[in-house]
Amino acid sequence: MSDREQTEKTYNYTGLGIWLILFLVTVLMSTVYSVYAQDDAFITYRYARNLVSGNGFVYNLGEPILGTSTPLYTLLLALLSKLTQQPIPEISHTISLLSAWITSAIIYEIGKKNGHIVALTAALLYLTNYILVLSIGMETLFLNAMLLAAIWAYTTKRLTWTAILGGLLILTRYEMGLMVAIIVTHYILENKRLPFWIWPTIVVVAPWLLYAYIQFGQPIPQSVISKLAAERIPFLLGALVNWKLLSDQLILFNLFAFFILLGFVKLAKQVANNLAHNLILIWTGTYLFVASFLAGSFPWYYGPLIPGLIILVVYGIEFVAQQPKTSTTTLSDTGGAIAVRNYLFYNIAAVLILIQLFYWAVDWRAHRGTISDSRFPMYSEVTDWLSINSVSGQSLATEEIGYLGYYTDMRIIDLHSLVTVYSSGTTVPEALSQSLEVHSPDFVLIYTDNKSIDILVADGRYLLERDFGDGLLTLFSMIE
Repeated sequence: MSDREQTEKTYNYTGLGIWLILFLVTVLMSTVYSVYAQDDAFITYRYARNLVSGNGFVYNLGEPILGTSTPLYTLLLALLSKLTQQPIPEISHTISLLSAWITSAIIYEIGKKNGHIVALTAALLYLTNYILVLSIGMETLFLNAMLLAAIWAYTTKRLTWTAILGGLLILTRYEMGLMVAIIVTHYILENKRLPFWIWPTIVVVAPWLLYAYIQFGQPIPQSVISKLAAERIPFLLGALVNWKLLSDQLILFNLFAFFILLGFVKLAKQVANNLAHNLILIWTGTYLFVASFLAGSFPWYYGPLIPGLIILVVYGIEFVAQQPKTSTTTLSDTGGAIAVRNYLFYNIAAVLILIQLFYWAVDWRAHRGTISDSRFPMYSEVTDWLSINSVSGQSLATEEIGYLGYYTDMRIIDLHSLVTVYSSGTTVPEALSQSLEVHSPDFVLIYTDNKSIDILVADGRYLLERDFGDGLLTLFSMIE
């Protein structure tokens, strides 16, 4: 065996070993967050369940309204549920974990030209990132896997696959068209010709857009229209709030901001000689800019930023590790400097990974793998009560429709306009007034501390049934 073949064999074993390490960390994530899912995820789950049941791409039967922003993920959940006969929430949880593992492995693969340890550090920092945990069960982790796969395909000159993945990305979430535009722009600037290879993207996306226009009257989800029109905590302010919450638990979390800034310093001194990293960073800046104007502060909106931020953190670690200089040019002194730099890099990387694992440890200690959306216990009370006291075909007007909609299977009248259409900018009390007039729901569940109770009392047709969640929610039923 030649030296080159021996080296390639060693690299292959190293790569397989690192993929295994990343898989074991994913298993740990699965153990700590075995049942976690956000309430909003269950909106998509209900669309998928209706598809499996043969009721079509609808939330409420007979109401063709597009209330999920991720058509591809919905179709994938429905397909896998049909094939495996497994519960949709469990399927989505498995997809999230596999996607996290695959994304971390791709981060390693695209970064290993900078060294195996550097690439492994980036992969582990991604995989253990606490913000990603808040997206388990959503489409976000799957989206990140598709995003990194498209970038990897493009940088390895697999243009047809790049185009196909680009189309699938757009169907996962429409805003991912920004990444396709970045890749196309880079290709034009780099090659001075048009990217005729992009046609598979159009072939993938066009059928859905045509179907959505015919079925729903427009391809833009009602949920997106509603969220853009509603009052919300701005994207950047939400990021600061989440950062403060994490740093309040562990002040060392602020080290990430320090290394992100140093990552920018390193880039200012020398542009990264890694096309994949550069594309990810361009994507991160573009997404951040657009989201700052259009997006709210839902935790899963921050997931697509994580790969780019992790790359900046690793660059920041490298910047610190490269600071020790030798005053001589002897081989021994140079070797000593390299050893010091490696020592610094390994130790800083280990500290940052342990900081992220701290949040996993806190969650495990408190919940032993049963941590869930904080609203779930309260909504479980509601669904248990409704399962006993409601009959098939009855309707429920409420503000949060994920868990309630999936586990009651009632006709849902959504007071936040994700799957129920109101005029633009309608507030919850206004939506309730319209719903009482137009839909006459059998039950109304509202937060106790808002003006909606006065509207129900004034209506005169509803009886207060009981409170849930220590008085946080109040349920009314129509007087028979």
